[in-house]
Amino acid sequence: MAVSSIWPVSSRLLSIAKDGALCVMYYDTRILPLALDSMRTAGWKYLRNLTFYRRWGQASIVHGWMSTSDFILIFAAPGAKPAYFGEVKHDVLIREQAEAESSGHPAQKPVVDLAHLARRVTSPGQLVADPYMGSGSTGVACLMEGRKFIGIERELKYFDIACRRIEQAAKQGQLFEPAPQ
Repeated sequence: MAVSSIWPVSSRLLSIAKDGALCVMYYDTRILPLALDSMRTAGWKYLRNLTFYRRWGQASIVHGWMSTSDFILIFAAPGAKPAYFGEVKHDVLIREQAEAESSGHPAQKPVVDLAHLARRVTSPGQLVADPYMGSGSTGVACLMEGRKFIGIERELKYFDIACRRIEQAAKQGQLFEPAPQ
């Protein structure tokens, strides 16, 4: 993803978001100021962040620190009265290893964490939009949790991977009932 694309995407997301919508986004710590500024400028209200900490993979060394975490930023559309579902959880999501199945996408997110986020900020049947769909992990998580999903990906290679993963998940069906709200 070109970092500059966050500016038009932030505004466009707000223009199509329903009243009270939330926006949850993973962002690399190196571009945190840009992400915050673009979302606020577009009219989103910053609510909080979570930390996604991974204990595997390549770490970027920036100014003497090794970066193995990303922020998960949560924003609200104007007028939102955010509701969170489920029990209170810690604000750091820790993963010991990458998912067993690699999609080949350099920034693949764990489906289990995306499913957790979907359960926390949406109700069953609500729509989740992912403007940077990548390998489709959010779509798979939405299927698992009974949420509707729209994904956008401009790189054909990853779009095809995402479609295959989501189709496979849909064919498999829900192995478990969605977690209670």
